[in-house]
Amino acid sequence: MFVVTALMIIAWELTVIMFAYIYRVIPLKNQSENAPKITLLLSSCSVIAGLVALFYLKTHYSLGIFNASKWDESTITIVMGIPFLFFLISLFGNIYRKSHVLPKEEIIFLKAEEYKIVKDFDLMMGDYMYMPNVKSYCEFSGGKIVFPISVPTHETDCAFTCRKVKDGIYECLSFEMSSDADRKIDFSRIFKIVFCVLAAIDVALVMIWISQLYLDVISRWVKGLSVSLFGVALFNLYKGAKGLLAKLMFGFSIMVIILGIASFFK
Repeated sequence: MFVVTALMIIAWELTVIMFAYIYRVIPLKNQSENAPKITLLLSSCSVIAGLVALFYLKTHYSLGIFNASKWDESTITIVMGIPFLFFLISLFGNIYRKSHVLPKEEIIFLKAEEYKIVKDFDLMMGDYMYMPNVKSYCEFSGGKIVFPISVPTHETDCAFTCRKVKDGIYECLSFEMSSDADRKIDFSRIFKIVFCVLAAIDVALVMIWISQLYLDVISRWVKGLSVSLFGVALFNLYKGAKGLLAKLMFGFSIMVIILGIASFFK
């Protein structure tokens, strides 16, 4: 049972690390070029770990070592559903990149006084339905740069690696502040780091809970932490978004966070 639990923890930790690369929690050179390769590698290793766990369970299940846990073929299949989906997305994404000529990347260097960051996103949503988390962009003399993943905390001398979406509209793939820029504390980055660490802890606790080990303590932590992280993810997604539905979901996220925190004390 320990082998299956350990393999499933590894599978999900690799998925968390994959998102840490995507959202630049872990620095990566040439982000737009290397991120697809890294995500495919990590998602592949995650699926392999899940398949090994499934094979081990099938070959040892008759020994009765899993009787005290919730591990069986259906449980592993369900738990590995999301990592397998991410693997397929990464695989088809890499195939698409190789079979289609994407717009050439270009670096736009702007000084702090040459652009303005706008947090109130009001560009034509039809062009950005595939980027639902875009809520920020910057305006400069050549048009607008939208930020689908991360955005500078303030205007400073910065080199933006972009891909042209249409005339005057660019998608920011990554950015690098100049070495002499006034670097303020990036609370957004700190939030992402903390969130990824807590997510890594949470997935490990979930796998241990499925193994039915330390059940009384683990079940309370799994419930509270999972619900809280879900609420925080919704909070971050809908914070600053427009529309009645967005406002309702923002309020719902706050309620979920409160319920998650309350679960720790029950």
